[in-house]
Amino acid sequence: MVELLRIYERLRAVLSDEQARVVAEVIAEALAEGLRELFAPFSERLSNVEAELHHASTTLVRVSQLLAEVAALQPHINAALNHFLEAQLRAEERLARLEEALAALAEAQRQFEQRLSYAEEELRLLRQQIEQVERQVVALTEQVTALQQFIKLLERRLELLEQRGDKLERRMDEVVKQLGGITHTIGYTLENAAYKALPRLLARDYGVELVDERIRRTTLRLRDGTVRELNIFARIRHKGADKVLVGESKSQLSRRHITRFVRSLQRLREEFGELFPVIVAHSSAEPDDDVLAHARQYDVAVYFSYDL
Repeated sequence: MVELLRIYERLRAVLSDEQARVVAEVIAEALAEGLRELFAPFSERLSNVEAELHHASTTLVRVSQLLAEVAALQPHINAALNHFLEAQLRAEERLARLEEALAALAEAQRQFEQRLSYAEEELRLLRQQIEQVERQVVALTEQVTALQQFIKLLERRLELLEQRGDKLERRMDEVVKQLGGITHTIGYTLENAAYKALPRLLARDYGVELVDERIRRTTLRLRDGTVRELNIFARIRHKGADKVLVGESKSQLSRRHITRFVRSLQRLREEFGELFPVIVAHSSAEPDDDVLAHARQYDVAVYFSYDL
């Protein structure tokens, strides 16, 4: 028993209490078994006691060595175990992230399937629209064909109209020539009557005295080189001042004609100084009162053919 306690104390030096106790018990059992075998067949096994004791001692030394090796490897085992636990924790975290990623992927797939269904529906509607457009294109093509035929018909009719228009244009040219001749005849007749009547009318209405021998139609070259035709022209005296009588004749007088005539006098004022403007007309294109009132605004004397 004393030897067992000694062995136990020696084992505690290199092993833990539990490990030393187990090893001591193993040794004790081995010793007890050896003793039983020793004393039972003492005569037969006495020779083997020393060998068995040596074997037990060797075994004990080997066990001690193994226990020492186990003790030396214990930190590495603990480190490996900790590393394994950390790796397992990281694997669990990765597994959790993977599960989250799989869940997100499943949700994305579900949304993709919804979008795919929506796209298929849109594609179906688009195909219907394309079919409708194709029908419209066919109808439009038929309309364009009909329109082209109609255009050809119009072109033929237009050719006929152009031919008629050419004939009408030639007739209009003839009419214009005739009207131009009539207009010139009326203008010349009106101006010739004015040349005789204006000295009397202007003297009666405005106190105008004729300086020249007569009122005449003339074409003048102005100082800037421009040529100006004047239907009515004469040098006069009016209110004690020398002036130039200038005027024109119109078959039908309007306010627009009066305004344009007044604007044309500016260059003549630069050439001759003070002017006395007069217009002789066959009739007015607007109410006489409106035309005469407009002429008075610009100090333009107006006489109609019935005044001459």
